Amino acid sequence: MSLQETTFTYGPNQFAKRPTPLIGWGLFSLQHFEPGQELFRIPVLDLAHGTIVPFENAFDQHTAECCDNGLTLFRTHTFCVNEQQPFRYVNHACNANIAFDEWGHLFDDAIRVIAIRPIHPEDQLLLDYTYLTAYYDGSSDGQAWEMRCACGAENCRGVISGFNRLSRSDQELGLLKGWVIAHMANDEPDLIAWFKATRPDLYARFEQALAQQLTYSERLSTRRVS
Repeated sequence: MSLQETTFTYGPNQFAKRPTPLIGWGLFSLQHFEPGQELFRIPVLDLAHGTIVPFENAFDQHTAECCDNGLTLFRTHTFCVNEQQPFRYVNHACNANIAFDEWGHLFDDAIRVIAIRPIHPEDQLLLDYTYLTAYYDGSSDGQAWEMRCACGAENCRGVISGFNRLSRSDQELGLLKGWVIAHMANDEPDLIAWFKATRPDLYARFEQALAQQLTYSERLSTRRVS
């Protein structure tokens, strides 16, 4: 093993953090996963894995690192991922092989990360950042976030930004599959109306994830979550 390599173990699952040629660190699988299989979880209230700060504070100088390693899991708060959480090292690809499960639904205060394509040992784990990016994620005053993409996939978008800027077909795909965080999808009323009419069975589960995220936002805002 390289001196620069770090391994993470989650139950029976193992991963490695390694340097990549183009984009710094990457997270690699050390085993096989089938689509739908859970890889690991992000425990959002566990200070061993990161901290939660109000969204407007995620861009402060003392939390500047959160801008690059933060997830707006709740509309009002950002989860800043630290070096102990393997998700920190997951890079973007327009043709991703992992995603969040169930619109970011929390299972025992943790979000599940699942395979969405077959994953083989030594494959880099790649996620489509667009499904985790709200339209206001670029700055504390709500500017859009953008990043040039060099994933090289046939469907590469060239520039990635918030969920609201995706094509309608990609928005529908992410919503049907449960890859997009619920509160971000809910910012697109025409899309949600289509989803409710087309798949009422899935919409009922989506509503549960959305209600959960709103509840967590309220509890965090009143500082009732320890």
